[in-house]
Amino acid sequence: SGWSEQSESWYGEIGTAMAESSGIWTFPTTGLWKIEFLPVMYDVASSRMLGSQIFVTTNNTDYAYEALGQEAMYATGSANGYGQPLATMLLDVSNVTNVKIKLYTYSDSVTATVDGGSTGSIITFTRVGAAD
Repeated sequence: SGWSEQSESWYGEIGTAMAESSGIWTFPTTGLWKIEFLPVMYDVASSRMLGSQIFVTTNNTDYAYEALGQEAMYATGSANGYGQPLATMLLDVSNVTNVKIKLYTYSDSVTATVDGGSTGSIITFTRVGAAD
């Protein structure tokens, strides 16, 4: 949670933005949606596995894992190693009340951090067509 929409002057948007509350993302309209989740993660530990996941519900209750991004990260000395494990998928949103997503990140290191802020992690939602 705690996401905000891009506010730079170059940012473009068509239609209504996505809504996020307590980590649950709601779609503004039905359609076929491309979802790209690109967290920026860092750690001082070496040879770590970083991951991102997209979970989907189609009944507004039960979530299932649907997309995964993984990346190995290597840090040297006391410098941070960085990784961006991209999870991407196409989702047929036939009902905006029932179809929602949650995002997760993970690492095999307890000290890995997800970078936020205006230059940190990114999620992009693109409506690419009508729902089936």
